[in-house]
Amino acid sequence: MKSLSGMLLVVFLTTAVALSPRFSRGSETVYTVEGRLEYRAIFPRKTREISFVVAVSNCAWSIVGVSSENQEITSKQVYDGQILTSAVRFPDRVRSQSTIGNDSTLGVESNDMPNSLSDIGAGQIWLAYASACKFSGSTTGLTELVWFVSQELRRDHFKTPTAWMIEPQEPFLPSKVDYYFNSDAFQRAIAGKQMSPSGIGNTAVLTKWASYRVTSFTNTGSISLPRSFYFEAFEPSMSPDRPSTLAYSYRGMLTTVYESVPANAFVHGLGTKTLVQDERMMNPTNPASYIRYVTTTNDIPSTSSLEMIAAADFANRTQLAWQPAPTLWRTIKNWVHRPSAPAPKRPAAQSSPTRTNAAPIK
Repeated sequence: MKSLSGMLLVVFLTTAVALSPRFSRGSETVYTVEGRLEYRAIFPRKTREISFVVAVSNCAWSIVGVSSENQEITSKQVYDGQILTSAVRFPDRVRSQSTIGNDSTLGVESNDMPNSLSDIGAGQIWLAYASACKFSGSTTGLTELVWFVSQELRRDHFKTPTAWMIEPQEPFLPSKVDYYFNSDAFQRAIAGKQMSPSGIGNTAVLTKWASYRVTSFTNTGSISLPRSFYFEAFEPSMSPDRPSTLAYSYRGMLTTVYESVPANAFVHGLGTKTLVQDERMMNPTNPASYIRYVTTTNDIPSTSSLEMIAAADFANRTQLAWQPAPTLWRTIKNWVHRPSAPAPKRPAAQSSPTRTNAAPIK
């Protein structure tokens, strides 16, 4: 098998810089990591390897990944402090089949959580290296899922009871996270009913849904990053008398740390001509499922622009509410540990930074 990390290095620029100008501020927590992730599903039995690169600048982050299942496809997710984009770059032989000649697709959302539809393990990678801003403060509460269950729950920012511990050294990443399943809250959310928040201290019966653990940390300069970690997802038990059963797991290993970020780390998109599915205008009063357009610059237009407003109005009049059409970037092929619904699985891919200031992990 070809080196996935070598493929990633082709995607990012070959020169690292201290900061992309957009994120320059007085005091920054800035780093880039390279690593590997192994995915194992229990049923159906399946394994794959993922090579990833994560760039972090305070609360902004990007994740680029390539799966061993499809090394010709590269995936990149970027949260720039305002929007989340999920890009997929595919090879020329696929581009030749496109009626518009695009070599990539891009999903745009008003979200600050990774999109777990991709098979690169974006949620688990984010949890390990880019989640510090989400887990600051207390050690229990309601948090959004880092794995895929349904697009409706993701759109509605469904949250589940969670407990966590924080590493006491910058960038203060979680060292332990436990997600719990509340059957009543879940069923109400699936039914689209309003529910009152429920935390770990409530009387509802909670069962284990997922667990994350850092097994070792490594220090680079003033920051402490997970050197190895694992994530286990469970088919939650519907009865307190029966334990949850393991559905799949991820095991991650850090290979290299950079005290800088690539110049293009927070650039949205990967291709030279991109088909965009923009979902930022979705809300109860504006039920357009998506707005589609093509870009050759990877620039994301403002939702207040006249073009976007007109496109949203047209979509409202021509699309069915809350029924987005499937596109390459959201094709589902991942095992889903949704209660009583073991599900599918999808492909994605990667990109990486430079060797400047690289600190190999031994």
